[in-house]
Parts: sequence; structure tokens; C-alpha cells
Amino acid sequence: MQSARKIGRTCFLKRENRDICYNGACLHQTQYRYEKNEISSAAALGLNVNYWISNKFALGVHSDMIFESFIIEEKNGELENNFIEGEYPLSVNAVVTYNPLHSLGLLAGYGKEFSEEKDFSMFLVGAEYMVEIPHDWELGLSATYEVKNDAYDTFVVGLGLTKLVSFEKKHHL
Repeated sequence: MQSARKIGRTCFLKRENRDICYNGACLHQTQYRYEKNEISSAAALGLNVNYWISNKFALGVHSDMIFESFIIEEKNGELENNFIEGEYPLSVNAVVTYNPLHSLGLLAGYGKEFSEEKDFSMFLVGAEYMVEIPHDWELGLSATYEVKNDAYDTFVVGLGLTKLVSFEKKHHL
């Protein structure tokens, strides 16, 4: 029996995958609980959807929500920077994934981080490694570096579960 990933490669225009990830986010240049830290960490949840447009490329929407509030030192180019509270920020990104090898995905994207006080545009790059498990599921490990313009950077490591979905109609004989 062929695996779901191999079938997906054969019928690439009718496949998508949806995954949920538990992430650990390392936040650079933040203040947490009124103590200045160069690096602090927080838990995050990611939800991603990818649509395969060829054997090697997928277009997707990836989102993350950090489950912490923290103080961000906004870089404004002046001598004194502004401090903004990042209250449970949610990021949404348009992402392109390239698969140079069967289980390895390289991704890059652009989007926005939304928070109550201020929104930031952002760019991300990363990699993911997927392992096939039965019944059209995959288990994956991901690492992503996110750059928020004029604010802070985030390194995110995640463990995810992916469901492969086919849009082909099944014919019963």
C-alpha cells in the first residue's frame, strides 16, 4: 500500500495538509515580568494549512499564538525606544514551502503579528521534517525564525501533527 505522502505527490493538485503544532517560542529583546531579558521563552500554538501546487511546492497560511504577555522594546531609530505590551500576540503568514527531499520542507513567508496595543509586519524562514504515520497522518518537527519589523525576533521550535486531505472523488466499483 502506498503512503499518503506518495499518493499526494502523484495527485499533487488535489491535496492539502492541515496541522496543529505545540511550539516553544524564544523571544529576543523583550522584558518579562518587569525584568529585562535578552531572551525569554513562552508557549505557543500553531495552526497551518498548505495546498500543494506541484510535487515540490505548497502555498499555505500559517498562524501562531503566543500564550504570554510581555513587554516589547520597539526600535524606532531614536535614542529612546518605546515599550509596548505584547498581549497574547497572534501571527498570520502567507507561506511558501519547498520540499528538496521527501520529508524535508523549507519555508519562507510574510505576514503580520496582531496584538492589542500594536501590530507588526513580519518575515519568517524555517524548516520542517515530517514522518509518515498510518491513516494519512504525519508527525513533524519544525524550527522557524521570525523577524518582526522594528520590534523583536522570535525563534520557534514546534512538534506538530498533520492530517493529509485529498480532494479527489472516490469511485466505488
